[in-house]
Parts: sequence; structure tokens; C-alpha cells
Amino acid sequence: MKSAAGFDDVVLQCKQNKTTIHRFVQVKHKQDGTEKISVGSLLTKSGEFNLLKYFIAYLKIKNNAKFSGGTKHFLFATNMDLDSPYSIQHEVRNLRAMLSGENKGKELPFVRIDTKDEFLDIGDSAKYRISDSDGSIAQYLKQNMDFIKREIGKEVSNKEIEDFLNELVFVVNLPHEAQLRELLLGKLSSRLNKKFGYIGDNQIFCNNLLKKISDWVKDIKARPLSYKEGEELFREIEQFPKSMSSN
Repeated sequence: MKSAAGFDDVVLQCKQNKTTIHRFVQVKHKQDGTEKISVGSLLTKSGEFNLLKYFIAYLKIKNNAKFSGGTKHFLFATNMDLDSPYSIQHEVRNLRAMLSGENKGKELPFVRIDTKDEFLDIGDSAKYRISDSDGSIAQYLKQNMDFIKREIGKEVSNKEIEDFLNELVFVVNLPHEAQLRELLLGKLSSRLNKKFGYIGDNQIFCNNLLKKISDWVKDIKARPLSYKEGEELFREIEQFPKSMSSN
């Protein structure tokens, strides 16, 4: 979705208590899952989670009339973990200090968010925000303010920097593709068994579901998937176990 460039992998719009909620999700998936989110990946212009790049994307979306009103959430969704000596059970996890370069010795604390999320609480995932208690990230962004101003076309306030850091959420340790398939298969099997008493091989239904989702994701028109289409997708999947359980 070009109008959400930077956070455009998944754009979700929904209504909650008569309020429109936009969720802008940037997905970072690694096949082997060994690479981690480091200080360098955040605070260098070539880094994969380059905060300067995503701050500019955030501001452009915020100023876009297409997304006016309502609430906006900005997320990184990844199967990577934080490069931290602290385990996922810790409420605060500092990224390991860089051993060299311009960010040598710098640590960045991430604070865990424990609110429930029906979309992203999958497997062993966890949600975090950056804690900029020492102001080092704000200072990093301010050092590039001339560049930001050229990109945005206006001055940027301290409040906008603060809001960006408060609204940016890192969802880490999401399952990779094979793990997600197993989780979906388990959930699907449980639901079909409960609804129809079907206990047969559910691989075909899981594959069917994943293919339909994959076809939608690859659609170059990036069309929205409506609630009605979602209902129809699951209704199709249920037809076979429904007929089998009635025989």
C-alpha cells in the first residue's frame, strides 16, 4: 500500500467502540532465525530497523489525509529476537552494547508490553517498546533533523519524536513459516473436532488455508481482504470435514 510506505506489509483497519483503528505492520522474516535486533540495526542508516528511515515513514503516514482520525499503531513483526543477554521473561531487556564504531558502548533498553493482542499473541512472541530514558535516540534523530525536514517538508517537534517512540512496537519471536504451519494445524484440528467431531487428517485443510492466504498476499493489486471474504474462506475449508462427519 503505497500511501503507507515503510509500514506497508500489512495495513489493518477496524472499528472498535465506534473508533477507527489503523495498524501499520512492517514484517521482517528470517529463514534461519539466528539474526537478532541490535543497536547497530537501529542506529545506523544502513540498519534493517533504521529508526531514522522509519521515523520519516511514520511522519508521512501521520500527515496523510487518507489515514486521518482514529488511532494509529505502528509495528515491526518479526521472528527475530532482541540481541540481549536477558531472557524474554525479563520486563526490561537491554540490547548488548556495541564493541566498536560510533555506537560503541551504547545500550538500548526495551520494555515488555503485556497487554493482550488477538492478532500478534502467537506462539512465544513478545511485544516491546524502546525506552529512551537517557534521550540518546531522540538525540540521534535530532542530529539528522535537516534530512528529516527535507523529506517531510516541515519542522519536526520533540513531541513528534516522543510519540514515535511511544507508538512503535516491536513484536519479536513470532514463529517462522514451519512453526506457524504447525500452530495453525493444531488450532484448525481442535476447531474442526469440536464443531464436527472430525478427527481425520487435517493437512489438506491447513494447506488450503495457507494457499488462499498466500495467493491474497501475492496479489499485486494489494486489495483488502473483507470480512465477508474471510467468512467464505473458512466456510469452504469446513465443507469437507462437515460432509465426512455426517457420513
